[in-house]
Amino acid sequence: MQNDGWNLSLTGAKPSTQEAVKEVSRMAERALKDQDRFTDSTSTSFYACLIFQSDDQRDAFIEAMKWRDSQDDEDPCFLDGCKIAQRMGVVLPDCPPIRKTQKHDRWAKLAQEA
Repeated sequence: MQNDGWNLSLTGAKPSTQEAVKEVSRMAERALKDQDRFTDSTSTSFYACLIFQSDDQRDAFIEAMKWRDSQDDEDPCFLDGCKIAQRMGVVLPDCPPIRKTQKHDRWAKLAQEA
């Protein structure tokens, strides 16, 4: 009988030391991956911040730099640096996406049934 990766006999015997070591190793590996995902998704080190004395100063600066176009979001506090770099002809280094999404057919099917 199998139960969550543990080999258990019908008598309910405890897993062997080797099985326990493998399971602990697997759990530690998963914890490290989870920590990496958390760090990637909560990192703020890719932000830049400019401080002005007023909204008018901020808006004048953004307009003078031509950092906003009509397709940008209306919130003047947040600008897409990649769009600005592209408009200015700045080539940015490639970077992997922060969050990797995976399609889970089982979960999608359950959601459709609900």
